[in-house]
Amino acid sequence: MTFVLSQSNYGKSAIRLVKVTRTPGRHELCDVTVDVVLEGDFDAAHSEGDNSALLATDTMRNAVYVLAAKHDVSDLEAFGRALVEHFVVAGPTV
Repeated sequence: MTFVLSQSNYGKSAIRLVKVTRTPGRHELCDVTVDVVLEGDFDAAHSEGDNSALLATDTMRNAVYVLAAKHDVSDLEAFGRALVEHFVVAGPTV
């Protein structure tokens, strides 16, 4: 019997992120919820039980927090682009 995976993805959902940017005279609060969905060649994880090429979901969550500390979260498109660039480099099969 042969199985064919038509779509292979996984990720971490509902990552709550609150960032406060403090400047003299004003504090800005940015509250977002981030969902990470990675697509790629993850067939080995399903067919052979080999998840060595996958990023752990806790790693995804921590990457969101680290990148939020380095980037302007209020510019969602730029922050999303930084996340995509990070995960494409970090995940060998993404």
